[in-house]
Amino acid sequence: MAIRKFYRATHNPEGKMRKIRVLFILFFILSVIVSDPGWCALTTFIDPSKPVEVKKGEDFLLAVPSNPATGYSWGITGSFGAPQLKYIGSNYDPAQSNMAGEGGTEWFRFLAIAEGKTEVCLRCQRVSEKDKPPAREAKFQVQVS
Repeated sequence: MAIRKFYRATHNPEGKMRKIRVLFILFFILSVIVSDPGWCALTTFIDPSKPVEVKKGEDFLLAVPSNPATGYSWGITGSFGAPQLKYIGSNYDPAQSNMAGEGGTEWFRFLAIAEGKTEVCLRCQRVSEKDKPPAREAKFQVQVS
């Protein structure tokens, strides 16, 4: 039934304009569904050697290269910036290519809740090797104003 209505709406004398409108609406709906503005529109910091400067109330991301296929995963150690920061969550994005075993990016999202200076320490290690030193470490110095 819906297919028949769509066909009639796009194949009458005014069909070309209607078809364009319908396709535009479908494209808009699809783009809203696919996008996640909560993660995409945030300030992102990728270099632990540079200070992270954010304002109180601001959400931000810390990003590190990651490859879970190797058995290593990133995690937060210590107090992860408390009391200045609130940890929101993390997300892994694989690389855009389709090559097996290729890494991607691990994103850690925080909310700045109090003014001050703190450190967020991220460690990359195997879950089974918690007692060993991490393979990699990223320490971000965060200043909340």
